[in-house]
Amino acid sequence: MANAILYARVSTDEQAAKGTSLPFQKERLHQYCEVAGYNVAAEFTEDYSAKNFDDRPEFNTLLSFLKENKGLVEKLLVLRWDRFSRNAPEAYNMIAKLKKLGIEVNAIEQPIDFNIPEQKMMLSFYLTIPEIENDRRALNTTNGMRKNMREGRWVSTAPLGYKNARDSFNKPILLITEKAELVKKSFELYATGMYSIDVLRQEMITKGLKLSKMPFWTMLRNPIYCGKIRIKEYAKEPEEIVKGLHEPIISEELFNEVQYILSGKKKVKAKATKTRIEFPLRGYLVCNGCGKNLTGSSSKGNGGKYFYYHCQPGCNERHNTEVAHDKFEKWLDDISVKPEVAQLYLAVMEDIFKTNEGDRDAEIKKMEGEIIKKNEMLDKAAQKLINDEFDKYDYKRYKNTITKECIEL
Repeated sequence: MANAILYARVSTDEQAAKGTSLPFQKERLHQYCEVAGYNVAAEFTEDYSAKNFDDRPEFNTLLSFLKENKGLVEKLLVLRWDRFSRNAPEAYNMIAKLKKLGIEVNAIEQPIDFNIPEQKMMLSFYLTIPEIENDRRALNTTNGMRKNMREGRWVSTAPLGYKNARDSFNKPILLITEKAELVKKSFELYATGMYSIDVLRQEMITKGLKLSKMPFWTMLRNPIYCGKIRIKEYAKEPEEIVKGLHEPIISEELFNEVQYILSGKKKVKAKATKTRIEFPLRGYLVCNGCGKNLTGSSSKGNGGKYFYYHCQPGCNERHNTEVAHDKFEKWLDDISVKPEVAQLYLAVMEDIFKTNEGDRDAEIKKMEGEIIKKNEMLDKAAQKLINDEFDKYDYKRYKNTITKECIEL
């Protein structure tokens, strides 16, 4: 009596589908073994979505069982080949791997006789069709999402300050949450030009907006907050920004001001931090042990008060402030420029600026001329689009390129 292992699998979205549920698959597999005269050595069920075998916990348990009991099992049975895999190359590799262990894989509703070469064509068909279905489903999903986004609907997880909801037509819409005020405050404070991103982020954390560095930076870059949706480039379609149907948290003017600062065109003036006169280097010295910034505090002793720079609790880094200040002043002396040399530098720079002022004006006029030329090129391209001499997707890509170049100029 041949020993067989049964493997039933569903992905999360297939749980309730007729003909794919785990109980249905297990029942059919047991019925088949009873009729065929196979002894069920073990059975494994998987309800975990994964694109490859490595990411399937139960299948890896199955492989471990086969290796530990080599020679015990002759067959691995599934209901259909799409229950084994929807990725043809992955399936072929696993079939070959199991064959080396002396195990034949087969599907009871789509049986393959591996002794007949022509049957391998049927196997190719059974494995490829599910993969095509997956690709088609993914393509339809992508196209559907992009269509909704062009209509002004956000179709992904709601960004901070919003929550996902449905309108009266049961279509996705964003609604503002209580965090919106903190998001708005972040934009307003950064637009003052008095904060670096990380200093602002630390301040907003104290107010309840807890974000790490990259998500905070991404938030300040996201046009969703001024009522727009960025649709990323895909295939031949260029990136575009469309007006959203959701309520904006900030104005478009405020968003643009923040982008202007983020681009480096407006210099950020660091906000002065409060510090005690005894610890002017607090926050600037770095711990040799853990890399964190040192803080400062005082302690009482027989001779009075003593001041120290030290790391956070749990780290033993500690320096007397007098010693630290003395070393810092000596370092400043080493890198200081002599007054007479500094005066010479200033005189040279003043001379260079005066000499180059005319060149600067000429450069500005040259750039203004380039902007005019590029706008004329864009007008010609628009005319070609009207006359059907230009594909609309190529025109959008061309327009985005020219617009970007004009902004840079």
